[in-house]
Amino acid sequence: MRLLVLMVIAACGPPSRATALPELVPEERPPTWLDRTVSLRTMLGRAGIALDTGGTRRFLESKECETGPARRCVRCTLLDERDGLPDTAMEELVAAFARYPITLLDAAKIERVALCRQLDTDKEVEPAGLADTEARILFVNVHSLLRPDVAGHSIDYIAETAHHEVFHLLDF
Repeated sequence: MRLLVLMVIAACGPPSRATALPELVPEERPPTWLDRTVSLRTMLGRAGIALDTGGTRRFLESKECETGPARRCVRCTLLDERDGLPDTAMEELVAAFARYPITLLDAAKIERVALCRQLDTDKEVEPAGLADTEARILFVNVHSLLRPDVAGHSIDYIAETAHHEVFHLLDF
């Protein structure tokens, strides 16, 4: 029996030296539209607020478009990845909503935040944002950020708009 064990050991040869495995380090890559959208959804989700962006659904309308006076109808063409929103704009929104305690967002009773690449209303000038107090929707318009050829608002204006509309819903 010993002879058999010795023969097996001899046939296998000396123990091999283990080579170190390469360390698995994730590649550094800039955040994508999806990463930024997930961050904003997560931030809003802590207060049970949904985020509306483009994709399968292209438009979001206020309830007045169906039942109320046409002058109060708000139609949001939803923003999507192809629109080319500057990267820092989404980060500004995440930071803006992160400033609020969940209890304040709950008190505002916001149900949805809609990111609009265009916001159609009866107003002469396209607004930077609107609060639909009946449907509890906060519309944020990024139209001016998508058109570098047109003088518009700076990226930090998107956060100011969000704050302004949050307080409209809170006041209501």
